[in-house]
Amino acid sequence: MKLWLKIKNAVCGNQTLDSMKLEQLQREQLSLQNELHRIDTESSKNEQTRIQLENDYRAAHEQKMESSKKIIARKLQNNLASQKGIDIKTTHASRIYQLVSNMIILKEKMEYYETFGVAKILRSMDIKKLEGYINDSIVEGRMQDEKLITLLGGIDSSLSQQVENNMSGDNIQIFMNSLDEKLTKTESPQTINMDSRENHDDLAAINQVVNRGLEVARLMQKQENDVPVNIACGECGI
Repeated sequence: MKLWLKIKNAVCGNQTLDSMKLEQLQREQLSLQNELHRIDTESSKNEQTRIQLENDYRAAHEQKMESSKKIIARKLQNNLASQKGIDIKTTHASRIYQLVSNMIILKEKMEYYETFGVAKILRSMDIKKLEGYINDSIVEGRMQDEKLITLLGGIDSSLSQQVENNMSGDNIQIFMNSLDEKLTKTESPQTINMDSRENHDDLAAINQVVNRGLEVARLMQKQENDVPVNIACGECGI
């Protein structure tokens, strides 16, 4: 059995998001990346073979070698059939890879989904059913949180109202304010200590400069008192 089929059975076989561990999903994602790379390499080699067979067939046609044309045509026919199989493998492996990647995203953002009351649904939903919701929430190749939350919120009316309230601008602002408050509490002591230390350093530097200035002034005053007054003046001719 192909690797991607084993992963598909492991992921989609009577599983829920809660039963899939994050580490397990990350391993499956890496395995699928390697499998897709292997399939891509196989496809490239098959493409090179097809080009060569087409060139050989063209040469045999120009030389009117009917028997060679028939042999080459059969090889080319098998090559094209192989490519169809490769394309199918690519499609299915890519689908499972995308599903696993989105499941990892859901796992990592579960705390965010908790705030909208849909985390419990995500955890307990059958993977195959969850895949449908994920696909419906994809816009321009990316899963949109807001759309997924809205879709999940539509499962029952009470949850739908909760999601609508949680997604309102006022609620988001309240949530942001609570986050800002936590950050402020965390950062304030450090900021105060930093400011206090900086102020202390500044005062010490200022005092040092002032003291140095006073010392210089005292020395200059002492020199003025010690030097005798020279009455001689060249301009007076004395």
